[in-house]
Amino acid sequence: MDGLIENFPPDPTMPGHTFTGWWTQGGRQVTASTIINAFNLGMPSPMPNTITLHARWRLDNPTIRTPEPNQVVPHDDLVVSWTSFAGISYEVELLRQNPAGSPYLPPEEQVFRSTAIGSSFTIGRDQLAFGHSYRVRVHAISGTRRSVSDVEFRVETLDPPKRIAISSGHGLYVAGASGFMDEVTEARAVTDQVARFLRSVGVPVSVFHDNTSTSQNENLNTIINWHNNQERDVDVSIHFNSFYDPLSNGTETLYRTNNDDMRALAQKISGKISQESGLRLRGDQGAVPRNNLRFLNETNIDQAVYPEICFVSNQSDVELYRKHFMGICAAIAEAIGGRPIPRNLINEAPIIRTMSMPNGILQQVYQYPLQVSSDTPVTWSIVPNEGELPSGLFLEPNTGIILGGIIDAGSGSNEHN
Repeated sequence: MDGLIENFPPDPTMPGHTFTGWWTQGGRQVTASTIINAFNLGMPSPMPNTITLHARWRLDNPTIRTPEPNQVVPHDDLVVSWTSFAGISYEVELLRQNPAGSPYLPPEEQVFRSTAIGSSFTIGRDQLAFGHSYRVRVHAISGTRRSVSDVEFRVETLDPPKRIAISSGHGLYVAGASGFMDEVTEARAVTDQVARFLRSVGVPVSVFHDNTSTSQNENLNTIINWHNNQERDVDVSIHFNSFYDPLSNGTETLYRTNNDDMRALAQKISGKISQESGLRLRGDQGAVPRNNLRFLNETNIDQAVYPEICFVSNQSDVELYRKHFMGICAAIAEAIGGRPIPRNLINEAPIIRTMSMPNGILQQVYQYPLQVSSDTPVTWSIVPNEGELPSGLFLEPNTGIILGGIIDAGSGSNEHN
């Protein structure tokens, strides 16, 4: 009897692939509205009570992260990076573009094609020629499925890097926003890591954290005065957002109203943060004009931006930020420094960000989660011969939570991995 399939299966998912439908062994596509009979399914009559459906997939084109389209790169080793998925292999192909109109040369010719491991591949300096344009292709391979993406770039001498002055918002004694995490703590962590990335690619950077001010006015004066005393081309102040509505979320970068150069930079910063982390873009493609912020109005080179990384009051934002901390910092560094950050630096060892822990009370339950920035799961342990936890406490290896009851008064210190 004709009819519909009961309990039609939901669309499955596979990393790096797009589901294209359910099919029978005989090559007939079946949907939830397909009338099931021998004719429609190309099967002999009478039909069996059960039929087997096979999922079909399309392999997604790889997402190339570096280099950017039409980017000008220095005559040096070039790191090509992309988003990779388990079960998919990748190959990198480099094509040199020849001058237009040449009667003896093809429009472009292959320099090499090579198997890649992981999500990046380094093209050696000796394979790139100064003054030439290239196309790099990343091929994805999964069984018999193939897909490809490409990006064009040019090898030139880059302009001298811009000098960056970057500070963390608020201060050691001047609180910022708080919620699922603390703005001052996180702004300092982001500022320091952005500076590390900038220095790693040769961008001059000066860093400041206010450890002395005790009022908001003094804090603003101190930060602005520090910036105005630096030899720099761009001013950056790192902040986090908060709102009474816990659903408010996303990333944005503030800039001084009517400053088109800084609007473009603000969009670039927020866009790269969103691409790396999945944080929602707010405002005009991530840029929000403001005319009432002293930092934007009083830094004296009129080249200032004010990234608000995410909302500390939104749990989903905080989870994305913690998961993609290194990528977010690299995104900011690339946007303000104008230099690509090698992916191997972004995927380096986890960074432990807990510098101290609160005191406990004798014979009461103690629980404190250690904070880490890592793109991959971590396992925690106490470094042998480098201190120990107070009696009654233990470190949970999978979560990094220090938990237990304090039995004896005193103090403990430890070095943790």
